[in-house]
Amino acid sequence: VSGVARADSTTAKTLRGIDRITVVMEMFPFVDKDNDVLEQIVQPQIESELMRRGIKVVPDSDSNAPILPVSLKSIKAAQGADLNPPIFSVSLNPSTASQSHVYGLSIALKQNVTLARNSAIKADAATTWEQSVFGMVPSQDYVHSVRFNIMAVLEHFLNDYQSVNLK
Repeated sequence: VSGVARADSTTAKTLRGIDRITVVMEMFPFVDKDNDVLEQIVQPQIESELMRRGIKVVPDSDSNAPILPVSLKSIKAAQGADLNPPIFSVSLNPSTASQSHVYGLSIALKQNVTLARNSAIKADAATTWEQSVFGMVPSQDYVHSVRFNIMAVLEHFLNDYQSVNLK
């Protein structure tokens, strides 16, 4: 089960002229071995796809480069747990056989901007493009499902990028 929150078409314009990006992986919780596996697999795939589409990937020491944070937050929940807000039941026993992962992921583009109403006001790392996916999957499908959704959101980003950067 998953749902998507899509960036609107006007945000694509903010991608015009971008020639380089810094990719930052934000995986929470930090101690989840599945998230470690995802980071090791997905970051090189993301960087490769960006370069294949003509976007140079630079280290975070390039302070003028836009940042592409890939953010993933997840929790293991016991199957059948009540996941209705504001409270839900979570199994703290990692050996529980019937577990699911509930996750939210987003890919955003953050870049330095200047306000139109006052060019003296500059904002660092303002979000100018973002898309999110939320889902719940059986734990055994978690890595595959999240990897698939990250790459699908990246494809939306790249389609928007290419729509305003025709080569």
